[in-house]
Amino acid sequence: MNAALLVLLLLLVAATGFVAHRASLCTVRAVAEILNAGSAHMLASFFKAALWAALVYGLLLLVFTPQTARFPAFEPRALAIAGGFVFGIGAAINGGCSYSTLQRIADGDLAGLASIVGMVLGVFTWSAIDASLAITRPVQAIALWVEIGAIAPWLLGVLALLAVIEIVRLWRTHPRTHKAWQLLGAPSYRVGTAAAVIGICAGLLYAIQGAWSYTGTLRRAVDAAYRMLPGPNALPWLLFAAVFIGMVASSMQRGSFALRWHPQGALAPRLGGGVLMGLGASLVPGGNDTLILTGLPALSGWAVAAYLALVAGVATGLWVQHRRGKPYPNVACIDGVCVERPR
Repeated sequence: MNAALLVLLLLLVAATGFVAHRASLCTVRAVAEILNAGSAHMLASFFKAALWAALVYGLLLLVFTPQTARFPAFEPRALAIAGGFVFGIGAAINGGCSYSTLQRIADGDLAGLASIVGMVLGVFTWSAIDASLAITRPVQAIALWVEIGAIAPWLLGVLALLAVIEIVRLWRTHPRTHKAWQLLGAPSYRVGTAAAVIGICAGLLYAIQGAWSYTGTLRRAVDAAYRMLPGPNALPWLLFAAVFIGMVASSMQRGSFALRWHPQGALAPRLGGGVLMGLGASLVPGGNDTLILTGLPALSGWAVAAYLALVAGVATGLWVQHRRGKPYPNVACIDGVCVERPR
């Protein structure tokens, strides 16, 4: 890979991390918004991001035929649905999904490392079980874009029309108090704007590099280490570093970075939730970032089912905790900006 292409990939991933941090995107917050406020702005933004990525990836696939039309999966596929549900429960216990866990650490909350350790333990546990029982079989799934043939241009036309409608909506509703370049430094981004940027970056990344996510990289590295096989090469780790650097840059620029050595709550939920997230990521394979930014843009039916199962798992986990006296996270969206306020 030449240096210019590598720099482009790193910039795309860093921009994804920066924007995700600014919009505080998180599937747990998205479900909490539904349960708390009765609206679904953040959850809708995830599907919008997937549609943006599908448009960009599908267009490049049709025009340039990139060699990235396959993505890793497991047989039997039903395990992906079970994995999504387990991951969702773990994310609810952890108090955040895969991206928001990194966002915590990027803001200086070092207790978030317990979630990462838990994910590693969860992946290690499943690797030990699967290596002994041979439950799964890795396969290379083909993106549906390749199989639908002549229907692809029509689908791209529909996605392009939706994109134009969304661009017009974002322009008409954008804040008029700042110039366009000043909006880059706004402390919080609207979820619709974040979805567009992340989706476009993800579509370009997918077409150039193929399926990538940090949870997928973590899963592959731990599983390879257990089975004493070669792990991911340097590029996935560079992309991992880039997405985290993007989040740290967002945190530093808006002044929210503050090192915190002592957790605001108990470490056990973060560690235990991380273990369940690792188990789920082993079955999908990958976390919510994998499903939204690679599975859904590839028009994968199993990715849709797994993500819906993940959302159901988050809702179940939050509901169980609510029944035990813990209030739902107080998430509300005003003018497209979603925030979580303390109770």
